[in-house]
Amino acid sequence: PADGTRLLRHLLDYLRSTMPASTQGATLGDEADLVASYLAIVAIRMSGQLQVEIDVPPSLRSQPCPPLTLATLVENAVRHGIAPAPAGGTIAIQARRDAEVLELTVADTGVGIAGAADANPGGTGIGLANVRARLRALHGNAASLTIAGNVPNGVRAVIRLPCTDVAAR
Repeated sequence: PADGTRLLRHLLDYLRSTMPASTQGATLGDEADLVASYLAIVAIRMSGQLQVEIDVPPSLRSQPCPPLTLATLVENAVRHGIAPAPAGGTIAIQARRDAEVLELTVADTGVGIAGAADANPGGTGIGLANVRARLRALHGNAASLTIAGNVPNGVRAVIRLPCTDVAAR
């Protein structure tokens, strides 16, 4: 019952945070809150086999972020990386600013690209194609998504996009 109550609370938080993102521009803070709620639900369902690390500095939370972009990368990490790993693993989310570039990283310690049963080397699935299309539509060639192996195992997805909120330095 306690897990059921926690699950329901996290589900409601998740749904509440997706509503504004679907109707207007999202911020990195919105995306971080969304993935934190989603991962809390997944962690309960995985019975302790998922560890989560989220490092989004307060100074970056107001940065614009395409809606559901970070969430798509996190969902991919769960579905293709952690869920198929017998021992589970860790998903680490990090946001950093390098001059006028915002770098968002989602890294998992799951089965890796080669270990995923439905793997597309280089990250060419529908969700990633949609993320790339959103980045291109909003930022042209100034934004990118790269997918690579994570050392020692798993996958690392990195989004680089322009910082538009200069005051957040």
